[in-house]
Formats: sequence, structure tokens, C-alpha cells
Amino acid sequence: MSTIYIVKFIYSALLFPPGIFIIALLLLAWWRRRDRRLALLYASQDAAEGLRVGQRALVLLLGRVVESADSAALAALDTAARHPYTRALIDAAGFRRPSLRGDPPSALRPPTGCALRLRCPQARDYCAQAAPALEKVGPGHRVACHYWDMDESVGGDSAGADSAGDDVAGGGKDAS
Repeated sequence: MSTIYIVKFIYSALLFPPGIFIIALLLLAWWRRRDRRLALLYASQDAAEGLRVGQRALVLLLGRVVESADSAALAALDTAARHPYTRALIDAAGFRRPSLRGDPPSALRPPTGCALRLRCPQARDYCAQAAPALEKVGPGHRVACHYWDMDESVGGDSAGADSAGDDVAGGGKDAS
């Protein structure tokens, strides 16, 4: 019986514009999830849509999780996003200019260390040496960035070089 309903749904959804089809498909998935008490995994390149639909958000860059947090918290507060890539996605969804410069990294030849270091406003020399691990920054909030607690305006240049020369050897964090 449910298979017939889904076939009718898809047939009728094809008569509508693509945006309506996506909304209708999401509503059907949401209804089935609630009815059967299942989890729903929704993948999207649209940050605003993903934060609106989901309860938790996983932000991925080149297949690695760079931030994991409650969707409502990330969507409500501009300061809740700690990773520069998450901030850029939220800025782009809000029609603001993202702070990232340059071209995205290649998935075929990813850069050493942090995948975002060539575009990141917070990049330092240490970012090229080691890929950051997911670190707990709050209840239910994890981020993979060596410098998540720094202000973006304090960061290094886009090539990942440390202009101030204040990296701590081996630690990766600034001395100040």
C-alpha cells in the first residue's frame, strides 16, 4: 500500500516545479520518519536549508567532519559556528560575502594538514603540518580546527604562512 502511495506521489510531484518537488519529498520523508520512528539523514549543499530541516548539523569538507552541532544553535547565532568553513557556508546562505579566498581544495590532491588552510583567514604554519581532530568546544558541539577560538581578523594570510611568527613549536596554538 505504501509503495502505491509513493508512486502516486512521485507522479504528481513531477507535474510541479522542482522547488515544490523537493519540499513535497521532504514532507513525505518527514512524515514517514515520524510515523515509523526512524532517523532521517538529509544531505544538502544549501546551508540554510540543511539547518532548517535537521536537528543536528554535520559540516563536511572533503569527506571529513569539520563541525558538529545543534542546527538551531548554528542557525540562530552567527557566532555559534566555530569553524571558518561553517561560517562561510552560513554567510553565503545569508547572502553575505564569505571570508574565504581562492579556489576550493582538490579532492584528488588534497593539501597536507588542514584541507581549508589555503583559503582560511585564520591559517598558520601549523595548519600545514597536522590535520585537526574533532575537539569538544561546548555541550554537543565539536569542531576540527587548530584555531577555533581565534577571531578571524587576527588570522594569517591565505597561504597558511604565519606573518607574525608567533606559532608555538609542536603545539600549534599561539603563545598569547
